[in-house]
Amino acid sequence: MEFGIIIRSCLIISFLILTGQESYTQNKISLSVGTEYRITPIYLEPDDIYVTNIQPTTRNDAQLSGSALSYSIAYTFHKKKMELSFKHSIRYDMLVYDNSNNDNGNLNEATHALISDYNISLERKFMLKDDLTFNIKMGYSLMNRGTEYTYVQVLNESIYYSSDQDLYFNAISFDFGIERKNLTGYLGVYYAGNHNFKDINPDIEFLIPTIQLQYKLFDF
Repeated sequence: MEFGIIIRSCLIISFLILTGQESYTQNKISLSVGTEYRITPIYLEPDDIYVTNIQPTTRNDAQLSGSALSYSIAYTFHKKKMELSFKHSIRYDMLVYDNSNNDNGNLNEATHALISDYNISLERKFMLKDDLTFNIKMGYSLMNRGTEYTYVQVLNESIYYSSDQDLYFNAISFDFGIERKNLTGYLGVYYAGNHNFKDINPDIEFLIPTIQLQYKLFDF
C-alpha cells in the first residue's frame, strides 16, 4: 500500500542519515530496565478492518494495548551519540477467550499467557545541555511471541474442527525521547504491515502508539 511504502522509505532514509557518520572510541555497554504502555491500535483503513465470516477468538484492541515490563542491553559508540540496543518486553495478557456462548457480545472467560516482544534498534542522541539529550530511535520488532494456541470448533456432537493458530507479527518502531542522566522517556509508535489475526483483514496495516520510561542501571 502507498502509505506503507512511504513509511518504509522514510525509515530507510533516516537510518542512512543517522549511521552515515565517522565512528569514534569511548564505547560502552549498559543494562536498563523499563516499562511501556501501549495505546489502542490505529488501523490505517478503519472502514475495512474485520473479516465478517469468522468468529473472533481474541480481542485484538485489548491484547495489543496495555502495559509491559522490559529490560535492554545497549552498546553506545560514536562519542556517546549513537546507541545500538536489544530490548525484551514481557507482559501477561489475554491470549484467547471462549466464544462458544457469546450471544450477547460480552467477553467470556479468557485464557491468558506470558507474551514476549523483541526489539533491536539504533538511536541517535543530540546534546541539548549537560546531562540532557534529545533522542531519535528506530528499530525492528518481533511481536506477540508466545501466542500459539489450538482453536477447536464443535460443528455438531461428533464432528470437531481444530487448527493451530499463532498471533505473532513483526513491526517497525520509531521513538522520540528525552534523556536526563539515567532516566529516559519516549513517545513512539509501532508500525505493522502484516499480522496473523484471523478476524482482521490480512491487508490491514496498523499503528500502536506507545509511552515508555527507561532507567539505566549500570555500565559494563
